[in-house]
Amino acid sequence: MSMRVRRSIAFVVVVAVLVGCLSGCDSRTLAGPDAGDVRADDGASEGADAADADADTGDGDGGDDDPDHDYDDEGVEADVDMDDGAAGDAAGDSDADAACDDRSGIHAVDDWGYQLQSADPAAIGASLFDLVVVDYSADGTDDTAYTSAQVETMRGAGAARKIVLSYLSIGEAEDYRFYWQSGWTPGTPSWLGPENPDWAGNYKVRYWDPAWQTIILGYLDRIVAAGFDGVYLDIVDAWEYWDADGHTTARREMADWVTTIANHARGAASCRPFYVVPQNAPEVAYESGYFDVVDAIGVEDTFYDDNTLNDAGWIASATGELSAWLAAGKVVLSIDYCTNSTTIDDYYSRATAAGYVPYATVRDLDVLTVNAGHEPD
Repeated sequence: MSMRVRRSIAFVVVVAVLVGCLSGCDSRTLAGPDAGDVRADDGASEGADAADADADTGDGDGGDDDPDHDYDDEGVEADVDMDDGAAGDAAGDSDADAACDDRSGIHAVDDWGYQLQSADPAAIGASLFDLVVVDYSADGTDDTAYTSAQVETMRGAGAARKIVLSYLSIGEAEDYRFYWQSGWTPGTPSWLGPENPDWAGNYKVRYWDPAWQTIILGYLDRIVAAGFDGVYLDIVDAWEYWDADGHTTARREMADWVTTIANHARGAASCRPFYVVPQNAPEVAYESGYFDVVDAIGVEDTFYDDNTLNDAGWIASATGELSAWLAAGKVVLSIDYCTNSTTIDDYYSRATAAGYVPYATVRDLDVLTVNAGHEPD
């Protein structure tokens, strides 16, 4: 509906109300329809459009451009119901929208697990972890992508009911994913950067590039359609690489990228909460608006580097950055890759004392570890 038509309708309604008030009305009648009648998904759409605009301009300053990206399909125009009883309907719609997006459940999480390879849906479902992170497929390829029925199995039932998040790398491209094309090399396409020397087959990406974002948002649509409860975003710390390379707006653009992902997913997830949990890079929260769209953070190696205790300075710095997350009411999901009973016990003690939800496992993330004395309940 055009702005001109909406203004005309609004004028007619106001006139009608004023005429009606000649015979008596109170201030609530003059107040008009409740603001809650504007649909919540329109606000999410506008947030996504703003983030998309920042990514397109590359300046991360929240510019006024509003490009029409292929992946931006949530541009539903705000609409006000002019039927009789609109105010009452509006209040009901607002309450329903709030219930649909109630993500408070993550605050009940006091244990969690993380397995990216060969996860067995039945074993995941039977476990008593409150939250589990898995890949969207058994081996990372599209051929073994988990079905919605398998995701539901992972959630479990009764006391075993849990939140199931899908892993999603947003700062690197992986050459075994469905989107990878033969012939891609660093620089071709233009957003593809160098290979990660520590992880063969993983490539840095210019994550602010609309072409890369289109790919990942399509990937995200598959995750939402499979019924996952949210995403666990990896390589958020890619901003550091590009910042060191001279791209001074890299951190702001990473915050905008995560915002775009959150708004897109929540617009696509019909009336159910969708959690967004970045891994590492807690300093991205220095960028305005970041805390508004994320629900928790996952952090690696805070206390231990494998079975070696980190030095006191490292621990103080890491926990200091995470204090802002706790103060903002965000859940901190801690994972250290320590594997012997002594270091595991010490790690759980330190992480719990800091207010984190701890999990210790092997760095390959190919098993769902249950640590003796720290079993999920």
